[in-house]
Amino acid sequence: MKDRVDSISLNAIGGALGGGSTISNLWIQHEKVGMWLDGPFDGLTITGCRIQDTTADGSTSIRG
Repeated sequence: MKDRVDSISLNAIGGALGGGSTISNLWIQHEKVGMWLDGPFDGLTITGCRIQDTTADGSTSIRG
């Protein structure tokens, strides 16, 4: 991704994840946002992930 366009959702991982969900061992690079989690995300586990070279946030958590 070269240009940031906020009207377009270009997230590597996004949405509501929870209930025992697991995100593990990901390398996320050259995205607008690495992880945009807009809740609920109770029970979500994130381990061993690398997020770099984003044009906006590495990760954002918004409880919905």
